[in-house]
Amino acid sequence: MVAQAIYKYQNNNNEPRDPGAPRLNGGGGGNGNSSGGPGGGSLILRAILFVILLLAAWWLIQLIYNGISGGNDGKTTEVDYSLFYKQVESGNVESVIFRGQEATGTFKKAVSVPTGNGQSTKAEQFRVNLFPNGDTQLVPLLNEKHIQFRAEPVNDNSLFWGIVLNVAPWLLLLGFVFLIMRRATQSQQNIFSFGKSKAKMVLEDRPSTTFADVAGVDEAKNDLVEIVDFLKTPQKFQRLGGKIPRGVLLVGPPGTGKTLLARAVAGEAGVPFFSMSGSEFVEVLVGVGASRVRDLFDQAKKA
Repeated sequence: MVAQAIYKYQNNNNEPRDPGAPRLNGGGGGNGNSSGGPGGGSLILRAILFVILLLAAWWLIQLIYNGISGGNDGKTTEVDYSLFYKQVESGNVESVIFRGQEATGTFKKAVSVPTGNGQSTKAEQFRVNLFPNGDTQLVPLLNEKHIQFRAEPVNDNSLFWGIVLNVAPWLLLLGFVFLIMRRATQSQQNIFSFGKSKAKMVLEDRPSTTFADVAGVDEAKNDLVEIVDFLKTPQKFQRLGGKIPRGVLLVGPPGTGKTLLARAVAGEAGVPFFSMSGSEFVEVLVGVGASRVRDLFDQAKKA
């Protein structure tokens, strides 16, 4: 036996009804948007916008990182090792800084460096990649040409942040794609559960509500005491030929204690209590609201 309560809100007959307001089981001139599941077009648009913003942020962070770590700051030009060595031999190098497998420095006079598209650019500050095993003739040549040079340790943080900046965007993109696929799967599942009730059952181990928790509606409580007796001892009434009511309709404006009274009836009778708002029965598709009502009563009978 289950305590069942259906709530109905009184409408003022003098107030005109909004023609655009949705009706139960799809009437009226609404915009036709269903309450269940996000729109597919909107979801795709948000995904595209997120990817664009992610790529733009990654590109901006790369520019900032390269500038901070001494990369291509707009003034430093990468040159071939052969060109660098010739400039050292000619004495056109002012200073050199060795850092790991690369070296940076400044030419005394600007050098024309080919850009690879048939053109060339003037470079004063340069960066050159060194051989893995080094060049034993380079340091003696720098001393011979009286070129200032020094060695600096490699910044381990730059390597770490370089890996992070190259891997993190792809991880974020994969995570967002996984989220989109999960949302799409949930939307497909919601299609097959349109007619299912969204009612929530209050667990029996939670504190129960009784008539002692309800104040100010003595007349309504007196009328519902008989319903509690029906639910607790139905055999007594069945022996007398009585029939248990199929339901009780509590009518009144919001905030008058209808839900609290229904919980009190369930608590006094020691039966489960189902809670579901009236808006969850509203659906654009015809027949879905009635199907949810039937499913709600089926769940109540099985509880």
